[in-house]
Amino acid sequence: MAKLHFNALVIESTERCNARCAMCYQAAGPKGSDIRGDSELDLAAIEHIIDQAIKLPNLGKRVHLSGGETFLDFPKALSIFRHAKRAGFDRIGTTTNAFWATNRQTAYDKTRQLAEAGLNYFEVSIDYWHLPYIKVERVRHLLWAARRLGITVILRTLSTKSHHVDEILRDFQPCDLMHVLIGNGRVHPVGRGAAPEIAADVYPGSIDGCCERVLNLTISPKGDVFPCCAGADMTTSLACGNTQNDTLAEAVFRMETDRMITELVHRGPAVLLPIVRDLGYGAHIDKEYTGICHLCWDIFRNDDLSAALRAHFEDVHFRELSEFVTTEQTGAEDAVEACE
Repeated sequence: MAKLHFNALVIESTERCNARCAMCYQAAGPKGSDIRGDSELDLAAIEHIIDQAIKLPNLGKRVHLSGGETFLDFPKALSIFRHAKRAGFDRIGTTTNAFWATNRQTAYDKTRQLAEAGLNYFEVSIDYWHLPYIKVERVRHLLWAARRLGITVILRTLSTKSHHVDEILRDFQPCDLMHVLIGNGRVHPVGRGAAPEIAADVYPGSIDGCCERVLNLTISPKGDVFPCCAGADMTTSLACGNTQNDTLAEAVFRMETDRMITELVHRGPAVLLPIVRDLGYGAHIDKEYTGICHLCWDIFRNDDLSAALRAHFEDVHFRELSEFVTTEQTGAEDAVEACE
């Protein structure tokens, strides 16, 4: 059984977001996700998840809280960070669009509370698609506060052929970005980003490689457990359990013993393409992808195709097991004959 290693526990606490960005892969908004609905993990459930996660030997000691927008319930977020710190996690962070940093003093006061609760980094989302909903000034307030409190900030931006990172960076002064890491990536045509006007504008990328070094054990707002948070969590077929019925250890064991998932993780989704075509689903595959996450989502969003792939790998596993048993039996018979 191939062990999986997870860099972090990612808890998607809510489907709701104050913004409704046109490229959002989760399709989040004020009324929940256009795709997954309006679910939310309550505090007791999240604390139970954290208590289980710290005991997993193949999970790094990092907790990342996301949404939607998790700071729609600020007191709940504080409680989650406190619990993660008490449990023994030493890398505690969150993704936010900074809507709550209405001025410098508010940003400082709330960031100080978060730091005292255990948070030590922010990932702040801001780009062209956030601008209709989030004032850049609020992001600047948060950067100012985080810098004074020693909190690491990663500015998360996305780009397409028509909209680049410089559209955002020109709204910041050089001093705003001191000690700030900037991570710019492609928009993936997943979720709301799959709309034709956005999908036609994305940068194509490589589908070579696998994701075994970048896995994050991910819990959706419904409690579903996934091996990553980059599109797999927007499928149903890659869910490996639910925290209402399964322990995290059981969900991870299911991942590690699922031949389809281990092939996906260790070899990458591109190795599935010939199998997909052989199974008669070639018409469901695009000619270009932004990367392996986009390809993975495109394959596994189709429940019929996912079921066919799982059946294929179950057959492969059965044949291999049968061949192994036959070989062992033949070897034993040869040993008996040699003794006679």
